[in-house]
Amino acid sequence: MESTPQNNQNILLDRIDLHTSGIIWVPQDSTPENSSLIHDLDYFFDGTIMSGIHHHGKDKDFSLFTTNNFGKDLKLGLIPNNAKFSDYLNTFLGLVTKEEETFKIILIQNKEDKALEKLVSNKLDKFKHSILEKLYL
Repeated sequence: MESTPQNNQNILLDRIDLHTSGIIWVPQDSTPENSSLIHDLDYFFDGTIMSGIHHHGKDKDFSLFTTNNFGKDLKLGLIPNNAKFSDYLNTFLGLVTKEEETFKIILIQNKEDKALEKLVSNKLDKFKHSILEKLYL
């Protein structure tokens, strides 16, 4: 099935549930504001993503957005796949991981990157109640 903005939003609606505490988006290029996916994610974050990107400029660093999902915090980490990815990932996971309750992290990539997925998975393996879900949008 071809990936379209409407399909992306439906996929996200199906996957974001009450256990989802974080979404990691690794954009393919350095201008994520040109991606249709940003508009789909912005729906869940009440328009703060687009306004945040325009306000902070187009730097290639980690960006964090927060919203409320089923009465709990939901965080989006916009993390570039660069030399600092592991450091940014540690910062993000420090904000969203939980020791005693089940939580889910959704990893969004444009295409499969096994090395990146292994890095995220290895860091989440430290938490016995963690779930990693991978999406390619």
